Amino acid sequence: MKLAKTLESRLLKFWILLLFQISSILCSIFVLHHMFTAKKFRRTLSSHVIIAMLIVSLLSVTVDLSLTLIYLRLGIVHPKLNLFCFFWMYIDFSFYTCGMLLTAWASFERHILVFSVRYFRLSYKMIFVHYAPILICLIYPFIFYNYSILFYSCENDLLDFQRTLCGVPCFKRESYVLNWYDTLMHSVVPSILIVACYMALLIRVIRQKHRLQQQLFSWGKQRQIIIQLLTVTCLCITMNVPLFTIILI
Repeated sequence: MKLAKTLESRLLKFWILLLFQISSILCSIFVLHHMFTAKKFRRTLSSHVIIAMLIVSLLSVTVDLSLTLIYLRLGIVHPKLNLFCFFWMYIDFSFYTCGMLLTAWASFERHILVFSVRYFRLSYKMIFVHYAPILICLIYPFIFYNYSILFYSCENDLLDFQRTLCGVPCFKRESYVLNWYDTLMHSVVPSILIVACYMALLIRVIRQKHRLQQQLFSWGKQRQIIIQLLTVTCLCITMNVPLFTIILI
C-alpha cells in the first residue's frame, strides 16, 4: 500500500513538472527569440542580464529538470554511475547559483541604470561595470563547483541512487567552511540583496518623484512598480523559505 502511494506520488510529480517544463521551455524560447531579433532589446543594457538569466533558466529546465523527470519516472537514478551523479550535482548547483547571482546583480545594476547611467558612457566603464559582472556570475559558479563537487577529496563518497542528485555533495557533509560559504554566499546573501535592492530602488524612485515635485504624479505607474517589486521579492523569498528554515533550525 505504501509502495503504491509512493509510486502515485512520483508519477503525479512527474506529470506536473513535465507540463511546467514544456510551458517553460516554450516561453523561454519565445522571449529569447523576441529579445534577440528586436534591436531595441539587444541594445538595451538592462536586457543583457535578463537574456543571461533566461539562457541559464532554459538550460536548467532543459537539462537539469529532465534528469529529475527521469528519476521520478523510474524511481531510481539512471544510469547508476558515480560519474553521472557528480555531473548531475554539478549542473544542478551551478545553474542554481548562476541564477541567484544574476538576479542579485540585476537588482543592483538597476540602480545604476536608473540613477547613474552616465557610468556607461565610456566603453571601459561599460566593460567593467556591465559586462564583467555578468560574465563573473556565469563563470564563477562552474569554477567553484568544479572544485567542491568534482575535485574535492572526501573520506566517504556516499552516493544514493534512490535519491535525487544521488544525495548531497560530500563537501556539504565533510567541510563546515565550504558548506556554510556555499549556503551563505550562493543563497542567503543573494536573496537578501535581491530584496534589499528592489525595495531600495522603490524608495529612491518615490523620493525622486517627490523631489522633482511633478504636478502630474502618476500613481498608476508607481503602483505597477510596487506590484512588480513585490512580486519579485515574494517569489525570491518563497523559493528560499525551505532553505532558510533549515538554516535557522
